[in-house]
Amino acid sequence: MNRTKQAGRLTGAERKRAIVAATLAAALAVAGALAACSTADEIVLASYNVENLFDAVYDGTEYASFDPRGERWGPNRYARSLENTVGVIGELGGGDGADILALQEIENHRVLSDLAGELSRMGYRHKLLVANDGPFHNAIFSRLPVIAARTHTLGLPWTAPGRYILEVDLDWEGRRIRLLVNHWHSKVRGDRETEPSRREAAGIVARRVRLSAGEGIPTIVAGDLNLSADEYRRRAGEYPTALLPVDSIGRYDPRKSLFLTARPGEATLSDDEVVLYSPWKAALYDASSEAVSPPGTYVYRGRWKSLDHIMFGPGFADGDPDTGDESPDGRGSIGIGEFRVVAEPYMLDSRGAPRRRRSDIAHGYSDHLPVEVTLRR
Repeated sequence: MNRTKQAGRLTGAERKRAIVAATLAAALAVAGALAACSTADEIVLASYNVENLFDAVYDGTEYASFDPRGERWGPNRYARSLENTVGVIGELGGGDGADILALQEIENHRVLSDLAGELSRMGYRHKLLVANDGPFHNAIFSRLPVIAARTHTLGLPWTAPGRYILEVDLDWEGRRIRLLVNHWHSKVRGDRETEPSRREAAGIVARRVRLSAGEGIPTIVAGDLNLSADEYRRRAGEYPTALLPVDSIGRYDPRKSLFLTARPGEATLSDDEVVLYSPWKAALYDASSEAVSPPGTYVYRGRWKSLDHIMFGPGFADGDPDTGDESPDGRGSIGIGEFRVVAEPYMLDSRGAPRRRRSDIAHGYSDHLPVEVTLRR
């Protein structure tokens, strides 16, 4: 065999990595095409699982009920779904939209572009989605410039395609912040049976938060984790979950879980554990914190679950920013303001649960509610 030709060949895994890298480079070029520094000292960051936002073009990866070749899904219902999604996004940030918006369950670049067209009046100059062979993807819209991005694919063979972590670096008036956008595996195959996939994702997040701190970059973890902040308690401690309370440190392999605290100042890193501040933990367990209403973003069998998260590594303070050097970049902590679940009446059904999107019902929104938080520098 010709050695030159052999050396030029790529394995399947190498080809896949090369395609992802090329796609990411192209997407990043688009995201940063209009780069300009934000001058806002206060911004809103939000996360929203839009639930099955499929377009009306057949790609072969759609769920059967969203196949546009059938009678249940087509251009009119897709247009209504876009309209409903844009309406919810318009409720964020007190009606101005979030400055940074993390989305889950976006089908492809066509949907991203269609959303961008509908959201053009809201000043989102930067958008990013990295496509693979999955049915839907993570994406962001941002008024802050995107300056770097990468993806981290989950490796378990039975994990659904498209389940990757999107890592994005943003420029906030000369200050670099990092956002990890997640959509972890659902429990459709069983709670305990699917926990290894979520623990794998937690391990990747932990490594990235630790590395980010070493690079001097404050890091935020957001998205639909398909776990409540108090999941371990809900499971009665039967097995280790991907999200664990800090008082469980020492019981399980710390490389496969994120430990949650109710106070920003207790977000810490060590060679083993990564402890993140979770506003949900504060709302659930800290009596001095204001209760969040509704007490979750998703309803299952009549019970609220806090599946959608915004969590923080070291370098964040409760309320106003701290001018000390406790942050990874030595520029003082970023202040965390109010954490909110956005739940307007029209987004809820007659039971008070999220009014979900279905291919046979045009007026649905999503089975998740968005969460948002104000940040100050």
